[in-house]
Amino acid sequence: MRLDAIGQSIDDILEGNVSMFKACKVEPSAMSNGYVPVDLDVTPFDNSKTHKEGVSRTYKNFDGYAPMMAYIGTEGYGCNFELREGKQHCQNGTPKFLQETIKAAKQMTDKPLLFRMDSGNDAAENMEILHWDDPQIKFLVKHKINLYLTSLDLSDEDVIELYHNHAVCEQYHSEIKTDMDIE
Repeated sequence: MRLDAIGQSIDDILEGNVSMFKACKVEPSAMSNGYVPVDLDVTPFDNSKTHKEGVSRTYKNFDGYAPMMAYIGTEGYGCNFELREGKQHCQNGTPKFLQETIKAAKQMTDKPLLFRMDSGNDAAENMEILHWDDPQIKFLVKHKINLYLTSLDLSDEDVIELYHNHAVCEQYHSEIKTDMDIE
């Protein structure tokens, strides 16, 4: 109900998040290669047996929501979150979410950024947004088979290792769902 009252001012929340980072002088940590990771992923929330608006069947085969979450830094600070209906495909709405996240992440750090996403987001529209011309942004996206799309100039082994480190965002999801009891 409180989110309904906020309505269209949800953009103010993202701006407030950036302002808080600046005011608290938080600097997201970079990996050993100098890039600050920005991990984007959908994580289904189980809201079975509820009648909340937007609850629908998720790809995990239960009723709930499927929010998109973006974490920044090796610490996994919350950068941008978007509540989504459970039935929504992970790519639906992602280009806008990605643009918002890039803008916010660039305000949170001056270091180069590495955007990592899984195969649900290997769409051409995302690659256009994470274009090759911005020297501050690199990307690493897993394709549906063992193929990785990247703008990094690294060995295959290093690319795979960097992608495997994307899995740490699953831990952040878990902490939000269980430790913080937000699910």
